[in-house]
Amino acid sequence: MESATAPVTRLRFLSQILAEYQIPVAYLPPDEDTGEMLLITATVMNGVVVPMRLIPLNDIIPEASETTAPLTSWLLHASLVFPFHVPEDKTSDVMRATQLISRMLPLCSLGVIEPEGGCYLQACVSIEDVDAIPRAVLMDVIGMARMAAGTYGPALADIAAGTLTYAGFAQKLEAAGLMPPPLFGSPLDAA
Repeated sequence: MESATAPVTRLRFLSQILAEYQIPVAYLPPDEDTGEMLLITATVMNGVVVPMRLIPLNDIIPEASETTAPLTSWLLHASLVFPFHVPEDKTSDVMRATQLISRMLPLCSLGVIEPEGGCYLQACVSIEDVDAIPRAVLMDVIGMARMAAGTYGPALADIAAGTLTYAGFAQKLEAAGLMPPPLFGSPLDAA
């Protein structure tokens, strides 16, 4: 008796692409509680692997109705929660740092979950032709999210721990030439 092979879904196909790029990936098939998802290694912080979850949003968006048009693209959402807690007295500084980082990154954003004290990163990509997944676009979005997690996650953890201030973080960005252009004055002025 031959075992039936699992259908190659878009997410399963994406897992094959990620494996080709040597990104650690695990495909999780749907079960009674959740749809299918991918887990990839976003970064490692203090010896802890930080996983990023990739899910197709199409599975959870309500069907088209009289007032909404049908979804014609495939939406992929990537998210992670960093492995540190943001104490209440550090929430403002961490939020300001996540907003500053988000201004620099065109493909993903970061934030703080209140009142739980979690710090997250998320990205979303819309793919119009679901039968021809554009590898470059996917790898740009996933690559930027992984870069942001590895580059800025430790600094956010330091701000949450009180070993780095928002002002110190902004000064480091300025010294590295990474400070985004001001909208109304300089981010350093408010530090």
